[in-house]
Amino acid sequence: MAQAIRFETVSTENAADYDAAPFADFHAFLKDQFPLIHQRAERHEIGRDALLFGLRGSDVETPAIVLMAHQDVVPVEPGTKGNWIHPPFGGVVADGYIWGRGTLDDKGSLMAIMEALEHLLAQGFTPKRSLWLAFGADEELGGDKGAALIAQWLANQNEQIAFVLDEGLAVLQGITPGIAEPVAMVGLAEKGSITLRLRAESEGGHSSMPPMVSAPGRLSRALARLESTQMPASLEGVPSKMLTRLAPHMAFPLNVISGNLWLTGPVVLNQFSKTPSTNAMIRTTTAITMLQAGFKSNVLAQSAEATINFRIRPNDTGQTVIDHVRTTIDDPAITIIGTADQAREATKVSSTDSAAFHVIEKSIAETFPKALIAPGLMVAATDSRHFTAVADDVYRFAPMRLNSEDLKRLHGTNERVSTENYLEMIRFYVRLIENSNTATRH
Repeated sequence: MAQAIRFETVSTENAADYDAAPFADFHAFLKDQFPLIHQRAERHEIGRDALLFGLRGSDVETPAIVLMAHQDVVPVEPGTKGNWIHPPFGGVVADGYIWGRGTLDDKGSLMAIMEALEHLLAQGFTPKRSLWLAFGADEELGGDKGAALIAQWLANQNEQIAFVLDEGLAVLQGITPGIAEPVAMVGLAEKGSITLRLRAESEGGHSSMPPMVSAPGRLSRALARLESTQMPASLEGVPSKMLTRLAPHMAFPLNVISGNLWLTGPVVLNQFSKTPSTNAMIRTTTAITMLQAGFKSNVLAQSAEATINFRIRPNDTGQTVIDHVRTTIDDPAITIIGTADQAREATKVSSTDSAAFHVIEKSIAETFPKALIAPGLMVAATDSRHFTAVADDVYRFAPMRLNSEDLKRLHGTNERVSTENYLEMIRFYVRLIENSNTATRH
């Protein structure tokens, strides 16, 4: 694992800056470290440096499973390397942790999956159901040249897939209100997104003779309306499932409140709306991310433009977002730039009653016996969304223990995973593969 971190498989927004060498070196490293997988499994290089390993099962009637992770990591923010306790690509093992970019997102899962399967093969494991390992190399850029092409390849092979498990939620410690135990959250769906631009225009001129309403002023009024009038919130779907599962384990009075949503729903929505992390679970969120206007202090801006990113919850769509924006700003002089067909819609919600979900639950319980298990909603994007059209169910869970401080390390400074937790991750994937091998789809 420490060695894997030393390969600087960094995602770059600018295609001209892409460096394939670290990915090629990483592939050679995997071949050297996991010889049994490379001897026994099919190996396919797909798209841009994506890897797909396949073990064909003896039972051709039982749909396959897909375990996912990604090779690429985000860059280290310029000027912050000096803030790292250990170099971000040093792969240092110290103080009970493995340090470096990718330990949490997402080489930890990739290496744990490979360790688990290599261990099982050494023990004589032969799969009854087919097993695929899908490792994209551009997840941080959207996955279009990796996971999307892997999913298409499997579809072209007419591969029947019972379920997919990718990164996503985790074993959360000290984060869930009213619950002392760790909570293993399994993502049933992930939110979509759409980015819109709003533009206001006015005549230019000298700042000594300003109009009653300037372009920046008109735009600012629209943005204020959008922030003060958020899209409707709802506990329907995943939030309700989560609270129903966790209510019996909550301290009073949260157990009563969460266990009687038919009565207390408005109270819960009000409380969830107050915190960014819980607010993101119950509504399509509105994030003003970029502003541009003017070029000189004494010249009136002829145009002002804002970029707004919406994360779409299940049951909303790109069109409902656009309709909300138009109604809320209530100003025909502002141009809305963007169309519904540009939206990445929220994924379908996977089942909590399927054999697949029960296998994941069982594997979590065997690895983290003190953890409660609950469904959750993934508010960010993962590679797994590319598989929703080819798999019966898609779940998002990484067997990592995370507290509030650990969450700051994702894409941040001093990313690390404890050596103890890394061993738990390997155990989880061992149990998942074994449990999946004996389970069948409903």
